[in-house]
Amino acid sequence: MDPDDAKARMRAMWGLGDYSRIAERFSSIADELVGAAGVGPGQRVLDVAAGTGNVALAAARSGAVVTASDLTPEMIALGRARARDEGHHFDWVEADVEDLPFGSADFDVALSCFGVMFAPRPEVAVAELARVLRPGGRLAMASWSPDGPMNRVTEAVARRMPRTPDAADPRDWGREDVARQRLAAAFTEIQCRLAVFVWRFDSAGDARRFFETCSPPHVAVAAAIGPQAAAEMFDEIEAIVGERADEAGAVALPSDYLVVLARRPAA
Repeated sequence: MDPDDAKARMRAMWGLGDYSRIAERFSSIADELVGAAGVGPGQRVLDVAAGTGNVALAAARSGAVVTASDLTPEMIALGRARARDEGHHFDWVEADVEDLPFGSADFDVALSCFGVMFAPRPEVAVAELARVLRPGGRLAMASWSPDGPMNRVTEAVARRMPRTPDAADPRDWGREDVARQRLAAAFTEIQCRLAVFVWRFDSAGDARRFFETCSPPHVAVAAAIGPQAAAEMFDEIEAIVGERADEAGAVALPSDYLVVLARRPAA
């Protein structure tokens, strides 16, 4: 499968489910990312793979001049409406991180919260991020790590998801050594910090219903493998989550993520 076909599948997948309910859970990470990047008034900021706009809105609240980009039209429509509801008006652009439709050195800061990690060709994405940043411009990314209890849930889906030959594993962006190696070709002053987000559910069954209805990858894989295999997948996920339940049945499921900061060389 060529990269264009892979992206077409990805574009279709992220239009499924109800990603807005997922994104609202980790909006605090967007605030963290914007703060770590030192975003301030008047700075030109690009949110790459913006989803429903967590990072773009956090940057706009800081007074930045924001452009939000995403591969999926459904995400852009949701994000644009959300921004409008909050009284923010900035550009939303349908865009592929491997072929960004912006000029060289157009931005002071590029941000991505669990977005760039899904690009099938990381080296191409890194080159594009560097190109659109001005010399001395900053990059800040958050990527899910392959470590931690939540990865068992992710693996239950990934194991059943058709893989594009030669496409990178998105979770590799959550490995510090890999992130540093990928960015070193175009960035300096690379800093990495591991953090933890906790998914909370009233019960294992509540978690199952959440993933069944909201998560685009879960919904896409379930449709692809058929009802019986999908039921087995969600049974497995419910059992994994249930291992973390407390006496009242509530679940706290830690998910590690890597925050990476880097700078495009000034010269």
